[in-house]
Amino acid sequence: GILRVAPEALRRLVKMQLEQSHAETGVDRFNAMNTQILYWSAGASAVGAAPVVGMVTVPAAQLAMLTHLAKAFGVDWTVKDISALASMLGVAIMASQGGQLALRQLAKLGPWMIPVAAAQDYAVTYGLGRAACVYLQARQDNTDANAEQIKHAFQDGLKRAFSAANRG
Repeated sequence: GILRVAPEALRRLVKMQLEQSHAETGVDRFNAMNTQILYWSAGASAVGAAPVVGMVTVPAAQLAMLTHLAKAFGVDWTVKDISALASMLGVAIMASQGGQLALRQLAKLGPWMIPVAAAQDYAVTYGLGRAACVYLQARQDNTDANAEQIKHAFQDGLKRAFSAANRG
């Protein structure tokens, strides 16, 4: 009776404890990375301030952020990872962001648009950083990354960044 069921129950209990501990560690890891993501987002916003030049400097800052985050997670960052993350974010989202980047850079030719475009560069970089943390945590854990969680992290990052900009 009970002795036969106990090992299975104990195994489940230990598994649940490990998952809970892992979830808390993941939150702690993200909180530690959040400050870095904020710095990189501000940097992308600043280097993107120059019209047209930002078409090169913003993606370069974003790539540098992704490389930095990968190191922090102890994960090698490769072209395969860039492709995988872009794929999980969705080609439509990435193409949309790329098109918006070009429009933002052209909009900066009118000086009144620079603050708006800078806020967008900041938000996109912040969303990308949050999505990358979800992806990199899965890589570190040797598990399959969940595309829906990555998309959600990106969208949530955009919302948080724009919300903060509207409050400030």
